[in-house]
Amino acid sequence: MPNINSRLCVECHRKDGWSNSAHGQSAADWNGQGRNPWPQSKAQSTVSGNACRNCHETHQTGGGRVLLRYAAEEENCAACHNGNVAGTDVMASFEQFSAHPVSDNTMSHDGGEPAVIQIATW
Repeated sequence: MPNINSRLCVECHRKDGWSNSAHGQSAADWNGQGRNPWPQSKAQSTVSGNACRNCHETHQTGGGRVLLRYAAEEENCAACHNGNVAGTDVMASFEQFSAHPVSDNTMSHDGGEPAVIQIATW
């Protein structure tokens, strides 16, 4: 079974909300600049087509958090949110000299959350 849209993954793993999420619906593709965000995928070239494989490796990685493609959580986001897949380079914001808190209190991004979230006011 081909793993387009993670059809093979969801045979065992359920991620409620994924198919209707911004990532699950995204037709964004790599512009050919910088590092290929999907080197393991020869056939799929969109965020929705790569689905789980946007951020996760397969089972031979050892399980748990090791299933993330990169050890640093933000590197999993940077693969696409660097202006080469997602239109806006949000990773550049992290390199600025001044900053403000970027999360509410979860300290974790969930790929199934809505594209627009309420930002906490400081």
